Amino acid sequence: MNSQGFHEGDRVIVFGQPMQGEILKIMGSKAMVAFENIRLTVSVSQLTKANHATAAVARPKKNCGSRIVNEDKAEWMIFNTSIDLHGMHVQEALAALDKFIDKAILLGQARLKIIHGKGTGTLRQAVKTYLQSHGNIKKISNDMPWEDYGGVTIVTLK
Repeated sequence: MNSQGFHEGDRVIVFGQPMQGEILKIMGSKAMVAFENIRLTVSVSQLTKANHATAAVARPKKNCGSRIVNEDKAEWMIFNTSIDLHGMHVQEALAALDKFIDKAILLGQARLKIIHGKGTGTLRQAVKTYLQSHGNIKKISNDMPWEDYGGVTIVTLK
């Protein structure tokens, strides 16, 4: 137990999250909280005890891969639903896109705008290939007209 009365196994809501998670471990002023197959390490000050009547329950799944995300409260307060990958190398862009999509999923976003530019089409193709293999993408739109915006893909998350 920590100074704010949380215990391992408590059902909690993390600031900015629509679903309940379960505290797996308390490490001083930090807690690891599980949401299905995602584990998030946050400051205990960002937690509130879950109200079982109002929040959806997200119990950790057994025998599944997990991702551990460490974020600060300030990053949760502002989330832009578009990402600009202009000028990035493919690997750098895909790493940024992966983090962007993870955060969007955690925050319950539905639509995202990915700006990859026109260029030679290398980044655009890498982004589309990545999106097609991502398990949380529901729909990938055609690019917006090149003359209107240029090099944009819109995705809908599951």
